[in-house]
Amino acid sequence: GKAEQKAPEYVAKFPSGQVPAYEDGDFCVEESQAIIRYLASGNDIVPACPKAAAKVDMLLAQHGGKARLATSDVFRPILFKSDDPAFEDILKKGIENIQPMLGFYNGVLEKNKFLAGDTISLADFMFVPEVDQFVIFAPKIGDLLEKYPHIKSYLERMKEVKGYTANFEKMTAFMAAMMKAKEEKAAAAAAEAKPAE
Repeated sequence: GKAEQKAPEYVAKFPSGQVPAYEDGDFCVEESQAIIRYLASGNDIVPACPKAAAKVDMLLAQHGGKARLATSDVFRPILFKSDDPAFEDILKKGIENIQPMLGFYNGVLEKNKFLAGDTISLADFMFVPEVDQFVIFAPKIGDLLEKYPHIKSYLERMKEVKGYTANFEKMTAFMAAMMKAKEEKAAAAAAEAKPAE
């Protein structure tokens, strides 16, 4: 919880007091991109060629301002603001905001099998969880990827990547549990607010 993140012993290791954070012996690192770069070092998902590595780094740097928008503008409101009276407007605006991002990645994937070229890279492991959410939440928001066939083909290709399907199933179960807990909490609050007869 947030209290643990602000505890002195946590902040001593991770000065920002944020998550994600990773500890490996006496080495501590924060920020998801730094963590995954550390964990992937020496692996073939980090290209040895400086030009290919720079392309992956560029995609990772663009991630926060592009792919991450899907989560911040669309999926976070579904999970945390669906009881807001302005929810429909918030969601509509979020969906409008992400169209340029989806167009950008659809264009990249029109030319490439994976984000950085014909081989999977670290950039794909940051990107795919963001777009997987479109599949997970499609029953609630419709098929937003319908206009982006190259992203849809990419997600089909990702199913061939070892571990992808198991991870997708875990993420789907996690999101379903979050939605169920939210619905149960709302139902309990509504029942508590209902006047006794």
